[in-house]
Amino acid sequence: MIASLKGKLLYYDNQYAIVECSGVGFKFSASLNTLAKLGNVGSDAFVHTYMSVREDAIDLYGFA
Repeated sequence: MIASLKGKLLYYDNQYAIVECSGVGFKFSASLNTLAKLGNVGSDAFVHTYMSVREDAIDLYGFA
């Protein structure tokens, strides 16, 4: 289970963001409120996460 991410913000748009942690980029979906709190690309970011595991998908959701 991935409980949180702390690293460099590589990318974000209005649906998801990518945070690099120790050389691995994690893509997670988030609300506009959470995405607005991440800061600018290149800055340090921290998000709590919830990983949803289903038969047909594994999804990661981020929360401020």
